[in-house]
Amino acid sequence: MMKIKQYLLTFLLISLSGCALAKSEAPLLSQENDPTPVGIYVVMKQDLFNNDPPFNINDSSQTYYIQDIHIGENNESYSSSKISGNFFEPHTSINVSEDEDSTVFNASLPVFSNMPQMARFYTIYKDKNDQYYTEQSNSYHFQYGGGVKHEYSTTETLNGVSKKKAIVFDIALKAYDPLQSLQLIMMNEQYEVIDTLVIKEESDIPIGEDIAYVLIEEVRLNIENKTVKTLTMVDANQIKDTPYYYTIITAPDYPRGMVIGLRLFK
Repeated sequence: MMKIKQYLLTFLLISLSGCALAKSEAPLLSQENDPTPVGIYVVMKQDLFNNDPPFNINDSSQTYYIQDIHIGENNESYSSSKISGNFFEPHTSINVSEDEDSTVFNASLPVFSNMPQMARFYTIYKDKNDQYYTEQSNSYHFQYGGGVKHEYSTTETLNGVSKKKAIVFDIALKAYDPLQSLQLIMMNEQYEVIDTLVIKEESDIPIGEDIAYVLIEEVRLNIENKTVKTLTMVDANQIKDTPYYYTIITAPDYPRGMVIGLRLFK
């Protein structure tokens, strides 16, 4: 049991340090009437040189997300979104109030061990002529897991009335090498293993009341034929009211492979 606790402590420390290194928030834009970003454009690459293809909304091979506001014939406004390229598990949350409009885009990007491990992120804006343009954000060198988060906030004043506009891009980076095994490790409050469950297909998994934590363990085979293990911890107490959804890619057949969807619930 001591080994299990030591292993879990090591895993938690690695996870926390990994998240701290991988997550990065862009500075908040707070000046009056600065342009609000409408999207994010991602280029996967092999080097740090600025030889990226320019953003083209009509190129379906490019990876980008745009959440835009349009004005209709009768001067009414409506919102639309567009997702292209390698994003998967996308989810957009939009909240509108008198004081603030906010948009949060969550999605995942594939990470293969036999593909370039460099990503460059560009913020997409739209000018007064409804033309899109981009500004380069940070570049990231990544391996398994982690992610990036960009958050922007501006204040727009129209006819003397100010309103905050915020947009967040939260992108997870997920391993896509061939899956060798997938299992759930059930633990109690003392991190003692109560049960394990091998997953081979899409499943709805009820979590017992005696389970406090669930580890989703993925074992993959990278390009060097070495196994790589990733662990995702789920707090079972937080899924009593809202089920936990998780997507696993079983094979790296571009762009999505075979998908296993998990739903954990109490």
